[in-house]
Amino acid sequence: MADVAKLHPLNDNIEEVLKIFYSFDTPEVMRQRSDEFGVAEVQWIDMGDGSHTGIASGTAEAASNAETTMTQMVQEFTVRAQVRALCSRTGIKIDRTERVANSLGHLAAVVDQLNDLDHPVKIALFAGRRSSDRAYLLLQTWFCALNLKNYIGSSNIFACSHLNRIMEEEGVHDSEERVQQIGRVIGTHAHEVMSIVQHLMSHCDEEAGSPGKPVQVCAMLAHLLFLRANGGTQFATALSDTFGTEGFIAAALVSQVPNEFVEDVQQLYPDDRQIESGTMVFDVFTTWRLDSGDYSKYAEVVVSAWEGRCKQLTNQGGGPQGISQQRPALMHSNLKDVDHVKQVANLPERIRPTIVAFGGVADGFVPFEGQTDSSSRVDGDKSEVELELASIVMKAVQARHPQLPSQQECAAKHGDDDDLVKAQVDPRLPEEAQQRVKKRLADLFESREVDGKRSSVVLAKAYHDITRKQILNM
Repeated sequence: MADVAKLHPLNDNIEEVLKIFYSFDTPEVMRQRSDEFGVAEVQWIDMGDGSHTGIASGTAEAASNAETTMTQMVQEFTVRAQVRALCSRTGIKIDRTERVANSLGHLAAVVDQLNDLDHPVKIALFAGRRSSDRAYLLLQTWFCALNLKNYIGSSNIFACSHLNRIMEEEGVHDSEERVQQIGRVIGTHAHEVMSIVQHLMSHCDEEAGSPGKPVQVCAMLAHLLFLRANGGTQFATALSDTFGTEGFIAAALVSQVPNEFVEDVQQLYPDDRQIESGTMVFDVFTTWRLDSGDYSKYAEVVVSAWEGRCKQLTNQGGGPQGISQQRPALMHSNLKDVDHVKQVANLPERIRPTIVAFGGVADGFVPFEGQTDSSSRVDGDKSEVELELASIVMKAVQARHPQLPSQQECAAKHGDDDDLVKAQVDPRLPEEAQQRVKKRLADLFESREVDGKRSSVVLAKAYHDITRKQILNM
């Protein structure tokens, strides 16, 4: 990872891909910060229980830039370690070419199964962070683009940038034709956006609620800041499970979008879908991404909330202009395997996902037929051996600012799962401190009763302080 820290995450090629495949114009300040801060160096900490934790420390984007490469490397080394152990134990040798070929065979079977499904659901490849091999990642993206029905694109800029360059070298000079063949760059913001903002501005959640009953103001604020910086509201996606979908919806239904956000969208994105003052935060989102918990349950929560909001708007004579009363798209990005995809694709239309997005479903290995060193003899042993992918995550656990001492010990994530399988706090904190943060997460998760006027005022002030007073740039 020491060499990775020397890389420049943004260059002309990446900016071209973002422009062509994502319709995103890279701001000059983003390029400047990329050149200045680059990729944060990763340090490994012995946790004392036989495990190690990698910590990337730096500016928010520099630390985030380390995530994909680090998790890819951990995955690749995990696979290599299994191969070495297998060879040491049995004499069976599996080289990289065999591993990539095996994964492609597995992918072909997955694609065949998905293509056999009779469903209207669009498919996006959210692969990269935990890919078994970067060569496979490139081939996987190209194979899905050519062969997977209802495929719309990939979240992996690495793959898109290489395929874009290769196609242009092969004579495909029309950028729209390249997009049609490769698919678009598809993605949303990450939970880290909410975790970082909430850690820095945690007092806002308390101000909008009451002691022990915080309101998810920071989660709403993080979404609005992201939309302001990344293309406006045309394809606004809610990633609602960071601190709990029901608590987020409860706040978003009654909290007005700050007038200054409306002004910013009008100024920065004049050709975008425009919203008016008086619009609720809930109204901004055209897509809801459900990434944890029981999909059917939370899809029903979102659709029911939308139906209730439509009735309210009808009773009000339609509400502010710019509010669409079309059912929002639903994205399911927490899928285990092909059978899981089949299950959700056959859900009732009311809650059926518009898009399914996955990485692990289309990665992995089928069993290898192994041969021991003695297998050259007629009576040599043959057996099936398996390689497994690791479950790897990287989350924001600290967000520090010299002028903004936080009331909370760390940045964190809750998720919608009952067993908190996706919950994350800073593992370096003492157990007592971790429990305090988890208690605060539980309070945010349970938040339902929201004073709309109060939360709107707190949200507007926080947005003003960040975008006008520039308190995070001090």
